[in-house]
Amino acid sequence: MKITQAQQLAATVLTSMLAPEVLADALGDTHMGTDWGWSHMFYGAPMMLIFWLLILVFIVIVARWMPGLLPGNRSKQAVAPALQILAERFARGEIDKTEFNDRKREITS
Repeated sequence: MKITQAQQLAATVLTSMLAPEVLADALGDTHMGTDWGWSHMFYGAPMMLIFWLLILVFIVIVARWMPGLLPGNRSKQAVAPALQILAERFARGEIDKTEFNDRKREITS
């Protein structure tokens, strides 16, 4: 039977993952009487790091996806139409100069 590279890679990965348990069993050490082996020491910290990195990436993606969510984080594309509408209302006389300036300051901040 011929072994493919994928099968060889899978066997290598599986062997490396099981090696701490095999070594612990050979030495008779079962982590204070339980069968947990040593793998938690080798894989726990990297998995925790990966977990928190994924959480951080998710937060960054959500923050960039919703630009108007945080004050001062509005995109220029969202501000331009609002300023245009405000200017049109001022030109039609619907709002006075004080209200125009107040609303413009609020939109651009």
